[in-house]
Amino acid sequence: MMEDLNQGQPPPPESDELEDALEKLMAARESGEPLRFSADEPGSAAGDTSIPCPQPDEWLRLAAGEMDQAAADPFLSHAALCRECGRHLRLSLQLRNEGVTPGEASEIGKQGSTSAEWQRRVAKKLARTPRHGAKVGSRIYLWVGTGVAASLLLAAFFLTWWQRANAPARLLAEAYSQSRIFDLRMPDAKHSSVAPATHLRGGSEGREPAPLLDARARIERHLERAPHDPYWLQLQARADVLGEKFDPAIDILDRLLAAGPVSPALLADDAVAYFERGLATGSENDRATALDYLRRADELAPDDPVLLFNEAVVMEDRGQVMNAVETWNRYLRFERDPRWLAEGRARLAALEQKLDRMKTHESRMEQHLATPQAMRALAADSGELTAIDEELSSTLLPKILYAAFPVPADRSRGS
Repeated sequence: MMEDLNQGQPPPPESDELEDALEKLMAARESGEPLRFSADEPGSAAGDTSIPCPQPDEWLRLAAGEMDQAAADPFLSHAALCRECGRHLRLSLQLRNEGVTPGEASEIGKQGSTSAEWQRRVAKKLARTPRHGAKVGSRIYLWVGTGVAASLLLAAFFLTWWQRANAPARLLAEAYSQSRIFDLRMPDAKHSSVAPATHLRGGSEGREPAPLLDARARIERHLERAPHDPYWLQLQARADVLGEKFDPAIDILDRLLAAGPVSPALLADDAVAYFERGLATGSENDRATALDYLRRADELAPDDPVLLFNEAVVMEDRGQVMNAVETWNRYLRFERDPRWLAEGRARLAALEQKLDRMKTHESRMEQHLATPQAMRALAADSGELTAIDEELSSTLLPKILYAAFPVPADRSRGS
């Protein structure tokens, strides 16, 4: 058992009584009222309130209960009138409640940091201390981070732009724009005037644009790694069309259509190859095949301006004037490029003028063939007859024969 080190000393006052007395002393000091104690309250003894401020260790002894009631009363009375000593007493009670030993508390009390004035000075000094180092460091990190992020964004943007600008499909479109050798359009190509004389069909003497040569090289490198890739095969066929090598282009595109899936772009590319070969060889079958492929593509992508442009051109070539006018009007609703839009309007205007001339001519021909008298007048006009002789001997021949030899209503009597 622990030996009682406080033998012979009076028992310490109850903690609650000491704290209650302290609270009353503090309240009286703050209010400025005179201090009064009842006969049975702590501090009722007449202590000397004018004693000098006790040392911090004496307040610690008081808080630890090492003073009897008679010795403690003058201290309590003094603490009620002295703000600094009241603070020491309150601190001593707090240290006692936190389990600090008297020796430790004595050492703590001797430190200047326990002084309210010292703490106040330190707080003011800290508040006035500028944080230049932290601000400078933060700004440096902020600027460095911003610079790194901006550099990464610029690098990503440049890489994306470079890949897009040098993509084979874009290079093919650029080659078409530099040397447009036919009326039909290529995907993503900028507008340019048709100049077929600058290129020799399929010949080695023709000067191919540099973008076309670059695109061919890139396409070949990809096909070396993946010889059956449909995307790169389609681009190879498109390059062959630009080089006016229509047979290999048609062979590739037909195989891709047979293997599937059938896409509007694939049908459009094959239609261009067939149509240009038909113009070069005079094949009506090739041009009819081109129109069939374009109609199928139109059903799959009815708002594609490139497809509608090509379809209207091929319809006009096939003599389907009314259908071509309707397709041109659809094209004008979807096209956004001003220069391609201007060419579409010009082609539509020329086609409408042609249609008006055809209607006028048809009306005049109906007048020539309306009656036998009109026919005799036409036969007597050698100049007019020479101008329409070919038409009379072909498209209008059945009408002339029906007028000269009408079919009887009762065919049982013979023709």
